[in-house]
Amino acid sequence: MNAWLHWEFPAGESHTLELANEITIIGRGRDCEIPLLDERISRQHCEIYFDGEAHFVSDLGSFNGTYLNGKILGDSRPLEDGDQLQIGPVRLLFELAAAPEADPRSTLVVPESRLRAYLEIPGGTRIELQKEINIIGRNQGWDVCLPDRAVSRPHAEIERREDEFVLRDLGSANGTLLNAARIKAPHALKDGDALIFGAETIIFRLEPV
Repeated sequence: MNAWLHWEFPAGESHTLELANEITIIGRGRDCEIPLLDERISRQHCEIYFDGEAHFVSDLGSFNGTYLNGKILGDSRPLEDGDQLQIGPVRLLFELAAAPEADPRSTLVVPESRLRAYLEIPGGTRIELQKEINIIGRNQGWDVCLPDRAVSRPHAEIERREDEFVLRDLGSANGTLLNAARIKAPHALKDGDALIFGAETIIFRLEPV
């Protein structure tokens, strides 16, 4: 089963994260998979883990508790599509969808697209941005994995909106730089843009299909 978390900060900035790891930690700590920088949230507040069949949420002894569908969480509980978690001032929506049986095109962009996007990694590697949302971070399993301690576990994402690609920081500890300037809001990318994550400089490329 494919699963996602969607959340929005009080300022209105929204995020989506695919739960690709066996365990996803949510908390105030900057090394959490989902860092929520609010003093009402514990450093390691709760976790979502996959037992091979279902996703469960478990509070990690947080000071203010974790709420599932408006009720404080006691023991670990399985998550169902549409469940809502409340962690401090942040509300997260759990989305669950069955993976297609044998259709690798399910993660690709729509075929009507006229552009193809790549990231050029130092060393000559090119990574094609095939998904609607491509996660960049330190964790194995992300669409772009950068093994640099200065890179947060989920650091940034590039979202495809038809033929537009939008870069968004995911609350990373060291920030995301676009052409040497730190971004504070989502930015549309153009061919040749330089993206900096930690010590890594990556070039964004657009090509006609």
